[in-house]
Amino acid sequence: MWIPRCADELLARLGAGDLHESALLDGKRELTGGPEVVVDVCAMTVNGGVLLVGVGEDEAGTRLVTPMPIELAGQRERVEQKVSTGISEPPVIEVRALPLREEPQRGFLAIVVPPSPRAPHQVVVKGKYEGRFYTRDGSTNRILDQAGVEALYAKRARWERDFEADVRAHAHATVAPDANNAVELTFYADPVTGSSRTLTAGPAGDPTQMLASAVRQAIRASPADHDFLGFSSLLAAWRRSSADSWTARLVDADGSARTAATVDRGGAVALAARVGARDEYDPQVTVINELAVAATTTRACAPAGQVLGHLGYRGLVDVGVLVRPLLNVYSRARAPYGQRPTEPYGAHDYLRHTRQLAHVLLERPADVTHGLVGELIATTAGWHYDAFVEPWRR
Repeated sequence: MWIPRCADELLARLGAGDLHESALLDGKRELTGGPEVVVDVCAMTVNGGVLLVGVGEDEAGTRLVTPMPIELAGQRERVEQKVSTGISEPPVIEVRALPLREEPQRGFLAIVVPPSPRAPHQVVVKGKYEGRFYTRDGSTNRILDQAGVEALYAKRARWERDFEADVRAHAHATVAPDANNAVELTFYADPVTGSSRTLTAGPAGDPTQMLASAVRQAIRASPADHDFLGFSSLLAAWRRSSADSWTARLVDADGSARTAATVDRGGAVALAARVGARDEYDPQVTVINELAVAATTTRACAPAGQVLGHLGYRGLVDVGVLVRPLLNVYSRARAPYGQRPTEPYGAHDYLRHTRQLAHVLLERPADVTHGLVGELIATTAGWHYDAFVEPWRR
């Protein structure tokens, strides 16, 4: 599924004449006051797609070739409002404005519709479309019959899962908290609807080079200028662990090896890192390093996004973070080195998950991290402390 990044890229493809309308791509000259955009989005939720606004077809009606820029002011909000009120239940979409370089007030819209795990969705706009379910057949929309609706409901049931249980399972698959009460952070990301491709890259189809590149991208994604708990060692640590998965193992200071990260052919990524340990000044106290929590989660999002991008997956991803053990763990932010901490954390662990579009993990990892671990950092360090604003260099 091709998504234009800017107006220049779209103009180049229009000029080349290689944008063919299909089940995954459609074009409109403008946004009308009618429900057409709602129907198009509803139809695309089954298999995903991109709806371009501000483009015209050729005489045969099969290719998008003519740029017809529209006024962009308020158009993104207009589309989002139409979809949120015209479809039940409202699907996740992303509306990208593509302004012209010379006239930034004008340009194009790219409405990105990922395959929805909640499909089929129903049009609820008053009129002839009301109550209907749609899908795409080639370059046209088709009303789903009863058998099609039932098949999608069955698929929806297969995609439903207890994702928090999946996160905990991957935490058990990595190293357990050690005798020194090290605090572990487990990050797990898994495509909701599954990828139609499998992970292959590099010599003999081995993706280890791509995985090392993904880690480099991850390190660039956070502003930390030093290595958090061996993260950069993952650059060279990838090995094939089975026919369908790759694992990176790290050796700790005590000489023990542990599984630090795993990736499978479908794009699921798990990563574990230690973000707290016994305080060197008071061995009876375990402290959690909020900077490590923020930086590690941010860095974990980026390789997950890059792996999914390599697969060409543009859909939704379940993302979760588990931090444990936390009972009677103290804040490093509230107790700088050498100071006695106060007010320990009161729960055994912390687990949060979210659902994001795959490219957001790579393009905006800090936003995802805020949603996943912001509450934990605020609870341990206090609402006045922001691990994304405080200096990363310690």
